Amino acid sequence: MLAQSGSSIDYHPSGINAKYGNTIHTRVPPPKGIDFGLRTAQFEVEYLGFTEEAQAAFQYAVDIWSSLLISEVVIKIEANWEDIPGNTLGYAFGDVLLQDGIIYPYALADKIAGVDLSEGEPDIYATFDSGTNWYYGTDGLTPFSDFDFVSVVLHEIGHGLGVTGSAYYGVDDNGYYWNGNMMFIYDYFVETGDSVNISSLSNGTSELAQALISEDLFWDGDIANSNSPLGRPRMYSPPWWIQGSSLSHLDESTYPSGDLNSLMTPSISNGEAVHSPGGIGLGILADIGWSVDFDALYGLYGCTDDTACNYDPAATFDDGTNCIYAVDFLDCDGNCLNDTDGDMVCDELETAGCTDMTACNYDDTVTDTDNTLCEYAETYYDCDGNCLIDTDGDGVCDELEIEGCIDDTACNYDDTATDSTDTCDFSCYGCTDMDATNYGMD
Repeated sequence: MLAQSGSSIDYHPSGINAKYGNTIHTRVPPPKGIDFGLRTAQFEVEYLGFTEEAQAAFQYAVDIWSSLLISEVVIKIEANWEDIPGNTLGYAFGDVLLQDGIIYPYALADKIAGVDLSEGEPDIYATFDSGTNWYYGTDGLTPFSDFDFVSVVLHEIGHGLGVTGSAYYGVDDNGYYWNGNMMFIYDYFVETGDSVNISSLSNGTSELAQALISEDLFWDGDIANSNSPLGRPRMYSPPWWIQGSSLSHLDESTYPSGDLNSLMTPSISNGEAVHSPGGIGLGILADIGWSVDFDALYGLYGCTDDTACNYDPAATFDDGTNCIYAVDFLDCDGNCLNDTDGDMVCDELETAGCTDMTACNYDDTVTDTDNTLCEYAETYYDCDGNCLIDTDGDGVCDELEIEGCIDDTACNYDDTATDSTDTCDFSCYGCTDMDATNYGMD
């Protein structure tokens, strides 16, 4: 549980600067899984000097954050519309409190504690330049003549939520923390390329100063790192200190315009729109203690086709490989859509045929019996037309044999006989014995 310390705590706002001369439109769309009807965190904004169209764009940015963060405590913002000198488009800071030697932004402290520790006071103070040519649309189609207001609001709220460090480069070329040895929770996740955490570098030392301008600072939080496509996220640490920009941003050259993680870089170009914190930005907030919804950021993968068996109404992203469909003629449970006879074979797949095992065309694959289609062998024959019994192998079934004289020279020759007997009679020719006295006689 977080409780406010009696110590006086100093802080410095972090901002975003205008970068002119862009000739290429870049657009990072809102998170894929955003449901603008669902809020997992609530914001209250007090607008001071805003036009209606500026308020509408601001609210759109708030709606994005409120769909990515999870908190039971309302996050209160005081938004100011003022003329800011120079090329600064906006800046923000959050009231902070000390707990166990670590400084937390009030919005995060409230979330961790589960109660409003600031007693109704704003958690975040944000100021935006009234003299900038702003684009107030929410479609991200920012013309070259304008700067995207939604992107700048998203950026500044990110600072108010805790994307800001407390270390700085002093005029004496030493590095300091705003509150002596008390550091922001953010500082504990920043390290050098050699994995030396800056929180281990003493206040008022050249070692801290050189780290801050080393061009070699990285974020070292498990969640942001796991959502970084390039290894440890590189932080903005140019070779000269830029108050409000150095340390508290991602590196501009590593995450240029159009990069999915470019929201929390120190500058934005004309014609550039970034409507998502990206995996690194949201991961940084998760590392310092926020509860976040990565499904809302990346989209929940699943089947979005309501005709599929595994349709997921909660899915927001479908790459075309997620859906599973029923097989033809079956429902998603594998049951037939049409099965008139209830045999669990779909009507469209039924095959009619003979199921009499004595028939020549018996078919054991048949699913629908129709024995009017059966074909049988002739009596005494098998289905191939061969005799079942043919003792003498003459091709005539025994049952069909006809006995008789098959000698066509015999007087009683029978051309219908199939089986020869000793009954041939040659008497009609007379005596055929040449030695006989009646040889040749009729």
